[in-house]
Amino acid sequence: MGNNLNQAYPKDKYITGEKLYQYLHISKRKMKFLLDNKYVPYIDTGKKTHRYIIKIEDAEELKKLLEADIDLQNQLYGKFSSNI
Repeated sequence: MGNNLNQAYPKDKYITGEKLYQYLHISKRKMKFLLDNKYVPYIDTGKKTHRYIIKIEDAEELKKLLEADIDLQNQLYGKFSSNI
């Protein structure tokens, strides 16, 4: 089954959610927030592992947005910290 997933979403065009948060240097919680709030389009595979599949070009656009949008940076700053 995993092989079918690789055929449907080739690694040169798509990344997993795990690779996305590593690429963006953010936490899993922040990544989930960004996905849930439609900051980046994704495919939900419904699987426990590799649940989120994101186009690499969409991940690159999100990275540019996170770097350039001061309002978004301010909105997210400290929101996912365990220090309250």
